[in-house]
Amino acid sequence: GEGGRGRGGARMHSAGARANAFSSPVFVLVGVIIAVSALTSYVFHAPPTGNVRFHSLAFVNKHRRDRTDQALVRFDLDVDMRPAWDWNVKNIYIGVFGEFSPQSSSNSLGRGNSSVMIWDTVLSDRRDAQLSRTAQLAKYALKDTANRLRGASVTLRVVYSLFPYAGSMISGTIASDAFRLPEDYVAPPPPGSSSTTARR
Repeated sequence: GEGGRGRGGARMHSAGARANAFSSPVFVLVGVIIAVSALTSYVFHAPPTGNVRFHSLAFVNKHRRDRTDQALVRFDLDVDMRPAWDWNVKNIYIGVFGEFSPQSSSNSLGRGNSSVMIWDTVLSDRRDAQLSRTAQLAKYALKDTANRLRGASVTLRVVYSLFPYAGSMISGTIASDAFRLPEDYVAPPPPGSSSTTARR
């Protein structure tokens, strides 16, 4: 009886050892394939194409509650993410940032340029990889606690981040456009109309 149990245990141990010996190289091979695939996706990454243009200004005013300058803009956006969408892309983040610097330092607190995210979206399907927006209203206003927005130079910058199934995230800039905000506060225009500022 004990001999049978010993032989059975030996057979089970032998089968487990063979399974372990087989699975270890398989896991290593799978890891190598994933690493190589992620590397090739990164090396042969094709950048997206597109452009952004300032369209019009909704308003520039002082926020009633926190007493900070804020400005809300509209922009035209055309982006084609299809060149960058390969088999390894899971999602793509697209953001529009407003980068601004004061016209002078007389009303600043000694700080440099500021960057504020004003609009963003996440793409999860390659069929939605072409974006076209006309007079798109920003989701979020430009804000500056130092009240330096009047007369500030503003650059709209479109950035993207690729979130892969395997490997590291890839980020970059697609396009940019510059304009200047007016010297005085601007109230929201009447419904159905729009106002624009002089370009830089």
